[in-house]
Amino acid sequence: MKNKNLILSIIFYILSIILLGVLIIGNVNSNLEISNIHNILFLIMLCLFTYIASFNLSKYINNIKPMTINLYFYLIMFIIVLLFVTVLSRINNFQLIFFSNHSIINNYFKNHVNLIPFHTVLGYIKDYNDNLNTIYLISNVYGNLILCMPFALFFPLLFKKQNKFINYFITIVLIVLGIELLQLITLSGSLDIDDFIFNITGSLIM
Repeated sequence: MKNKNLILSIIFYILSIILLGVLIIGNVNSNLEISNIHNILFLIMLCLFTYIASFNLSKYINNIKPMTINLYFYLIMFIIVLLFVTVLSRINNFQLIFFSNHSIINNYFKNHVNLIPFHTVLGYIKDYNDNLNTIYLISNVYGNLILCMPFALFFPLLFKKQNKFINYFITIVLIVLGIELLQLITLSGSLDIDDFIFNITGSLIM
């Protein structure tokens, strides 16, 4: 039985490495266009394969350490995806605020910065009859609620201190603040207090 666990572990680790290679090459090579749906499917399969591999390896060596390492792997992948969604996917508009001229910076602050709580959401609600604004409202609220939820799974499992509410709360506030500031520094996306509120609320609900 133990030999079977080892063989399954090796097989699924090999499949995971192949799938990770396909993901990296597919997103780096401009000649290969991989849609977001395919990326999500590949990521789900990658998580499943690595889970099966680490589960069988844990059974083989009678130790949960491979499962813990697997969680760290998931956390790193999630952070990469999070950065891609919030910053890297807007790489075409990528500029550092320190090296931009005043007109670009003023335009960014005018159109992409909101420091008034719920101002963005209320703006969508006022034009709720507009189908486009309805889509924006749903994606803005639910998307931002869901965005940081996985941290509530990873942190308490991997870091003992994160099981205390105050420690987790401070950590998630710093992470979300960091993402918002990164968007500001790179002039990509938007610096929005609504995003900040919903990101933190979603992670605390989870």
